[in-house]
Amino acid sequence: MNYWVILDIEPTTDVTIIKKAYAKKLHFYHPENDSEGFQMLREAYDSALRYAKCNQSKSQEDVTYLNTINTMRMNIENSQLDYINSIRNKNNVFIDFNTHSKESLSLAEQRVIFFQKIEKLYADFFQRLDMNHWEELMNDDIIWNLDYKNCINKDMLEFIRDHHFLEQNTWKLLNHIFQWDTQRDYLSSYFEDELLDYLFKQFSDSNVPRYCYFKQNLNIDYDLYLKYREEAFIKLRRYDLDEAYQCIEKAYEIYKEDPDLYILKGEYLIKMGKNRKAEKEFKKAIDLDPQNIMNFIYQANTWFICYYFNHTIRICNKIKGSSQYNYEILILITKSYLAQQKWIKASKVLRKLYKRYPDKAEVLYYIEVLYQKNLDLKINENQIFLEQRNISKEYGLIARFKMAIFKIIKSNFIKRLIHIIIKTIEIIILLTVGGCILYFIQSFDDY
Repeated sequence: MNYWVILDIEPTTDVTIIKKAYAKKLHFYHPENDSEGFQMLREAYDSALRYAKCNQSKSQEDVTYLNTINTMRMNIENSQLDYINSIRNKNNVFIDFNTHSKESLSLAEQRVIFFQKIEKLYADFFQRLDMNHWEELMNDDIIWNLDYKNCINKDMLEFIRDHHFLEQNTWKLLNHIFQWDTQRDYLSSYFEDELLDYLFKQFSDSNVPRYCYFKQNLNIDYDLYLKYREEAFIKLRRYDLDEAYQCIEKAYEIYKEDPDLYILKGEYLIKMGKNRKAEKEFKKAIDLDPQNIMNFIYQANTWFICYYFNHTIRICNKIKGSSQYNYEILILITKSYLAQQKWIKASKVLRKLYKRYPDKAEVLYYIEVLYQKNLDLKINENQIFLEQRNISKEYGLIARFKMAIFKIIKSNFIKRLIHIIIKTIEIIILLTVGGCILYFIQSFDDY
C-alpha cells in the first residue's frame, strides 16, 4: 500500500500538509459509509505521520541526501543523468573511486552513489543473479554507518518495491543485513499483503521458484516473465486458480525452458483435480533437467501442499539415496506419514533423522509430536526423548505416572489401552468436578 498515493500528496515531512490531505480525503471515505476505505485511509495517514516524525529528526546533511536522491531518480526516469554522469565512469557498471575517493564525497553523495550501483546492477539481469555482486555491495562502508542505516533501509525498501525479482539467496542476504523478517508491520506500509507473504517465503527455506534456468543471448524479457511467474505462484497459494492459469499461460508464451513453470502448472492441475495431466507437467519439468534432485523435491512438495501424501512418499522414496538433499526428503516423508496419522512409520523415519541430525529443531519438534501420541521412539535406551524437557511441568503427575508405566510395558497395544483408560478417568474427574461446582452454585442461588 502506497500511502502517499492514497493521500494524493507527494512525500513530505510537513505534518500540516498530511493532516490537510487526510481531512480532504475524509469526505470520500466516511467511516459510516465506507468502513474499508476509511480503514485504508487511516492506515495511510498513520504511516505518513510516522514517516514525517522519523525524517524530521534527520540532520541537514540527511535532508540534502533526500533531495539529491529524489532529483537523481527523476533524472533517471527522464534519461537525464547529469548529476550521476559527473561522478561516475560511464564504461563500468560500478563507479570508479580512483577518480573520486570516498573521502572527497559527503555521506549524502556516497549514498546516492550506493543506490546508483544497485540500480545499475539490477538493470543487468544476469549480473543481478550473481551473489558475488550483492555481497560486494552489502560490504560497502555506508551500510555499516549506524547513523544512516535506517535511512538506507527505508530507501532500499522503496527501491525493491518495484524491483523485487531477485534470487532467494539474495533475499536472504538482504534480510540478514536489514533484519526485515522482524519488521513485518513496517514492511506492510511498502508492500501489499500478497507480495509481503511472498517475500517472507523468500526469507525462509520455503520452496519458491528458482532463477537458475535462464539462458543468456536470448531476446527475452525475463522481468516480464518473472512478473507472470511470481503472480502465478501467489495466486496458486490463494486458490485464485483462474488468474493463476492465465499468468502461467502468459509466462509460457515468453519462456518455455523453466522447470519451475511446469511445476506451477502441475500444482494448478492438481488443485483442479486433474492429477494425470499434472503428472505429465511434472515429467516435462524433470525432462528439462533430470539430474537435478531439487526438481523431484519440488514435485514432491507440490503433492504434499495439495494433500496427496502417498504421491509425496512415492517420489521421495525414489530419490531417498541423494545424500545432498537427504534431510529435505526424509522430513517430507515424515510430514506425510504424520498427516496420515501413520505414527509407527513416522517414528521409524524420525529415528533415522535423529541419528543423522540430532540438533535440527524441526526433527525435535516432530519427535515431541510423536511423544505426545505416547509412542516410544527408542532413540535412547536410558530415557525416552523429551522426558527431561519440561514434560512434567506441562502434564504434571499424570504424565509422570504414564511415563513410569510405559518404561515397563513394551506392547504398543497395551500402551494405547492404558492411555485410553487414563483419558477416560480424566474426563470423568472433570465432569464430576463440573457437576459439583454447578450443584454448589445452584444451592447458593436457592439459599
